[in-house]
Amino acid sequence: MKTRNTVTRSLGHTKAHFAEYVRAAENGQAVVLTRHGRPVARLVPFEEPDGNAEGTPGAEGRTEAGEVRERLAEYEERVGSTFSPVEARRAVIERLLENEIWPQLPHELIGNGPSKREREEILGIGEDGT
Repeated sequence: MKTRNTVTRSLGHTKAHFAEYVRAAENGQAVVLTRHGRPVARLVPFEEPDGNAEGTPGAEGRTEAGEVRERLAEYEERVGSTFSPVEARRAVIERLLENEIWPQLPHELIGNGPSKREREEILGIGEDGT
């Protein structure tokens, strides 16, 4: 389907009238979305590609997302473990600490917590206890 014409609209206006612009795209009109006057996206009519459209089954009945899931499962099986997003972030932080931060600390500070005076200073407690 060829686009008949193109209109330009701000993101705020498009958000308020989104269904209207989807209908326009269905009818062959393209909409250029702008943020502060700069084009940032284009809403265009959907055209079925000659090959496999993303998310639609291909000749073998498999989708791209399905293939990605299969490959990820194969990788996790080879590696022998799965990481949740939280575990993955924790591992990245631990590597950063071990490789970048801790080597920069003076050896006399490693393993020692703050003294009572330092804790009170951090908490804003004066000599009189307030």
